[in-house]
Order: sequence, then C-alpha cells, then structure tokens
Amino acid sequence: MAKHVLTNASVTVNSVDLSNHVQSVEINYSLDDVDVTSMGATAREHLPGLRNDEIRLNFFQDFAANSVDATFSPLIGSSAGFTVVVKPTSSAVSSTNPSFTATCILLDYSPLAGEVGAANQTSITLVCNGAVVRATT
Repeated sequence: MAKHVLTNASVTVNSVDLSNHVQSVEINYSLDDVDVTSMGATAREHLPGLRNDEIRLNFFQDFAANSVDATFSPLIGSSAGFTVVVKPTSSAVSSTNPSFTATCILLDYSPLAGEVGAANQTSITLVCNGAVVRATT
C-alpha cells in the first residue's frame, strides 16, 4: 500500500481555485448516533443516523480579487450553498487521486486573525448539505 504525504492538495471553492493559500485541509464524515435501546435490554443498541459531513480548511488570508476573502465574504450566511472540491493532489482525478465534492454553507468566518509578526490566517469550517461524494473518474 502506498503512503501519501500531503504537499499539493487541490481546493476549489465556488469555482475559485484557492489551493495556493491552503495550509491544511480536513474532510470529516460523520453520522448521528441514534439510540434504539428497547425496554428489557441490558446494553445500549445504536444505529447510524443522518450524515453530517464537514470540510475544515485553514488558509493564509489574502484580500485580493478572486482570493480567500473575496471568495468567502459573500458566502457567509447564504442558504443557497456552493460547491467545494478537494483532491489530494492537483493532478487529474483517478483511483489514486480521488475528488471529494460537496455542496456547503458557511456559518461563520473570521477574515482577520493573528498576532503581531504572524501570518494572517483564517480557519473555516464548511457544513455540507448532504454527504461528501468521493469520485475516482
């Protein structure tokens, strides 16, 4: 099995390629825990519930047109949702470079964060409407 080091992840938000500003990326698949324990049981019984996926991104902030702030500022609070595509590398989608695509909403955004002498970074958690879709073609 090949091991993988993230050095060239591809991140596109609302059709804007922000890959060159990404410091870190994390995709989380999550399901609600539904307790279905019945009377008389001696142990809890659980079933998977609804999906609740998230994409977490950490960016080096940039206020230029078609960059980080210009992409995220208009998206905060929009219920329409926007498309996010993440790949392990910038290469074409394949079995060894799958794409992860979701329609997301942005519920909070910090355009300015840092301390004196440090890089201005923004951490963004995107809530997915529906499940993240993994594709290899």
